Amino acid sequence: MSDAELIAKQQRKIEKMKKRLKANKKVRKDLHLMFYSIGEPLNDNILRMTGVQLRWCMEVYRKTEEIQSL
Repeated sequence: MSDAELIAKQQRKIEKMKKRLKANKKVRKDLHLMFYSIGEPLNDNILRMTGVQLRWCMEVYRKTEEIQSL
């Protein structure tokens, strides 16, 4: 494989990863918006979840915060 072929292959992979990253960022944003409607930050609890359910959801929300750098 020539250098030009290798560079082209790497660039295609980079572009594919950029598209995937953009899609992942949108999913993360959508998840955050969904979690906001169940209790935080206004404690409106639109879905009428129990305390146990809310705690579980907030744990999941915090996990999505860990991938903020994506």
